[in-house]
Amino acid sequence: MDGLMANWDAEREVVKQGLLEDSLVGTCPVCGKPMVARTSRFGGRFAGCTGYPECTQTYPLPWTGKIEPGTAACTECGGPTVLVTAPKAKEPSVRCLDPACATNYVPPVPVGTCPKCGDELLLIHSAKTGKRFVRCTNYSRDEDPCKTSYPVPQRGEITPTGGVCEPCGSPKVVVATRRGPWEVCLDPACSTKEARTPARGRRTSGKRGRAASSRGK
Repeated sequence: MDGLMANWDAEREVVKQGLLEDSLVGTCPVCGKPMVARTSRFGGRFAGCTGYPECTQTYPLPWTGKIEPGTAACTECGGPTVLVTAPKAKEPSVRCLDPACATNYVPPVPVGTCPKCGDELLLIHSAKTGKRFVRCTNYSRDEDPCKTSYPVPQRGEITPTGGVCEPCGSPKVVVATRRGPWEVCLDPACSTKEARTPARGRRTSGKRGRAASSRGK
């Protein structure tokens, strides 16, 4: 029995070490111990120091994509870096783990006028989550804030068109990907998008829908 327990402890240590290596994202700049990718109770990903609780250093990680350790420290701040391969991307991109690093800052881009308050709408890249979205400049004002905010595709170049959607008054943008550019309304609740949903549903039914119809006859 003692021999079995000894083997079990050794195998458990091998598995533990393998899991650590699989989740490794870099070296903690505070204590020098390995940092690993973890998932919070809210589903977000972050890099945490294995020296916890003595060392509480953490960094947010992008919500999507494959994370691998970087090959060198950040050239701007000297912090740890990771390689992020976004879904469907062919090559990884280098990202500094520190959201406050200048390399993670992307200037907001004006995309049009807010249909609710008339102020400016900005395309914002979050250094904390790695996501982008469109939000009114009055979103966080102290008195009578405007809560206009739109999700946008996370891949592809987004270019303002200067035009607005006639049914809802929201700005239109062009999203360019490998499949080609297309013009979209920013408001996901716009009636023009609701009108297209049934059409897509009918197309996806395909042969099954026609087969069911013929059986009914």
